Amino acid sequence: MNDTPNLNDSTTDPEPRYASDSTIARQIALQTLYEFDIAGHNPLEVLARHLRMQEPPPRAARMAQTLVRGVNTFRTQLDHVVEQRAEEFPVDLLAVIDRNILRIALYEFAVWGATPVGAAIDEAVELAKDFAAEGAPSFINGVLRSIALDDDLVESLHQDGSQEAEDEESHEDS
Repeated sequence: MNDTPNLNDSTTDPEPRYASDSTIARQIALQTLYEFDIAGHNPLEVLARHLRMQEPPPRAARMAQTLVRGVNTFRTQLDHVVEQRAEEFPVDLLAVIDRNILRIALYEFAVWGATPVGAAIDEAVELAKDFAAEGAPSFINGVLRSIALDDDLVESLHQDGSQEAEDEESHEDS
């Protein structure tokens, strides 16, 4: 009997996927926000621990920091927007993973504005496929697409983010 795997056999594992810096950042942010939601641990301390343990590339570490800080700063506004589009699913009753994936994606495209809407939604769906329950990717896709179609809602969040950035800059200049 030969225990060597047949590399020509189509049942062997596919080539491993290599994650981009932004994917790594989202995963670290999700882990951090999940722990904060579940255990109430200080998110910046949790993030620092994840960054030490995982040693991501510098760009991924910076993006993870931006996501965690941004989601925490705008948590109330993000949750309010999600509840407007998923009225039958109050945010506090959503699975912890699902609500944090929604928060991250919504922060990325609506508040921070650094990620195109389609890319943020696609990345959220991929996170859901990797970490959430079976029906979550479809649910997350539907909620985020519904939000993205409401230009006024997205613009109001983006303005909140712009105002927050201006406030931070004015405090740094003082």
